[in-house]
Amino acid sequence: MLKRRNLTWYIICTLLLLTTACGNTSENVPGLMPANEPVTTPDKPNNKPVEDEQTPIVYENKKYGFSLELPADWKDRYTVMDEDHVIHFANEANNKAGIGGIVFTVSVFTEEKWAQEGEELMSAIRIEEVGRSDGKVYTMNTPTDVQYSSSDKKLEEQYMDMSEDVNGIKSTFKLSK
Repeated sequence: MLKRRNLTWYIICTLLLLTTACGNTSENVPGLMPANEPVTTPDKPNNKPVEDEQTPIVYENKKYGFSLELPADWKDRYTVMDEDHVIHFANEANNKAGIGGIVFTVSVFTEEKWAQEGEELMSAIRIEEVGRSDGKVYTMNTPTDVQYSSSDKKLEEQYMDMSEDVNGIKSTFKLSK
């Protein structure tokens, strides 16, 4: 009987303790705002909407009739070089440093030329067909050699960061018409 009475008192005390602890409001807890106070956040610099920061850069090539989307953080970090049916997208800092900086390439083949060279190219380099239209085959590939300065960690990091986006960019490739 004594054990049962002790157990009963233990349960009652525990419930009272929990009820009292849970009954505290933020008004009497230091460091917490009262529940009826509005939550404010500081304005973002330049009051730039978040969606603008994430809006992709649309690259459109009217000469070859395609478009693709580059990540918003590529702004001011890339350059495009068009060399006779081959369009290179390069990290501008590495390119200016004379390293190359090519992150990926879009090539435009005739169907005949692709039929002759495509299989061999696919076995030799990381190249993939991304579209076909009007007798043309569009491919994307990444470089087979180092395109960044390995002695400059900042240039290496910037290049590697951009190269991680290539598969996502590939999925945005669209033929124009």
